[in-house]
Amino acid sequence: MEKPLVVTIEHHSTRAEVLAKLKARFGEIRSQIAPYASSVHAEWTESGVTAQVTTLGQPIASRIDVDERLVRLEVRLPGLLAVLSGLIEGVVRREGPKLLR
Repeated sequence: MEKPLVVTIEHHSTRAEVLAKLKARFGEIRSQIAPYASSVHAEWTESGVTAQVTTLGQPIASRIDVDERLVRLEVRLPGLLAVLSGLIEGVVRREGPKLLR
């Protein structure tokens, strides 16, 4: 059974600035998950990015949405990987704001 993990991070920039920072630093995000992922596919929209990651043979759907005040990350973890949700949430809360600077 899938378990959604949702993390929100407040930002103090414009939506356009945050999106530009995320796009510029998406390579960093990719490199952080690369040791654990066999594939990463991202599709940008005007409000964020949708990503499909495969790790341990399991597909993981994620989405980052940016509004005028918050960045919202939703990751849908399949049952096998749901046990890691606490660890993933901690990393996102700690490292996420650094990507927005």
